[in-house]
Amino acid sequence: RLQEHLEDRQRQKEFTERVGQLSGKASWEQAVKAGAGKTFAEVPAHARITPYEQVVRSARGEQGGTSAEADRLARELHTELQKMVPPETLRKIPPVNIVYEDRHADRGHSLQEAERYDPNTQTIYARKGTSLNTLVHEWGHHAEDTSQLWPLNQAWIKERSGGTTVPLSKTDSGYHASELAYADKFTHPYVGKIYSRGSEVLSMGMQQLKESPALFKRKDPEHYALTVALLGGEFL
Repeated sequence: RLQEHLEDRQRQKEFTERVGQLSGKASWEQAVKAGAGKTFAEVPAHARITPYEQVVRSARGEQGGTSAEADRLARELHTELQKMVPPETLRKIPPVNIVYEDRHADRGHSLQEAERYDPNTQTIYARKGTSLNTLVHEWGHHAEDTSQLWPLNQAWIKERSGGTTVPLSKTDSGYHASELAYADKFTHPYVGKIYSRGSEVLSMGMQQLKESPALFKRKDPEHYALTVALLGGEFL
């Protein structure tokens, strides 16, 4: 028990130091600078060597057991991530779990509706109609949380906005009144959403890289550069 207590204290100390390191302006400036000169391009086919098991830990149904839909989504995600993320970065991210919920969205979740990522279990919850773009978005949450990159991303959106906040419901009626975001000229107001832990920076960045990297770079070159740098392994 004493050994477990000491190990827990050491992990907490390392976590606190990591948060302190990444929450400063110098960190996100370094990441933006690293990505500014890079152009996003799919990882060459010959370099896509990351095994499925290193990307997806399990794919199962809502009640456990096998699920053809969960397996299909997991394999689509694995294929897409190999195109977008360098193998050396993928190997540093723990494999994710995917659970397929055989029901329609009914929880009132905004933007991604019922699809969501649970950091406590490192699980993406999908449903009927879940798109590959959404899976990529949710994996971005997984990568950010497990790599503890969120302090850097939180610092970036706060600095960009000057700390000014706005209810997301003022930008779109689909949001809850309690959802706040830092206000700036992001490609989507949701990029600035405020969390106690986490952000939408990497997830929305990956989604936009998936949809149109050229348009993303033109509309918000700084967010583009930050996303490319983080996917390239900056601070991992």
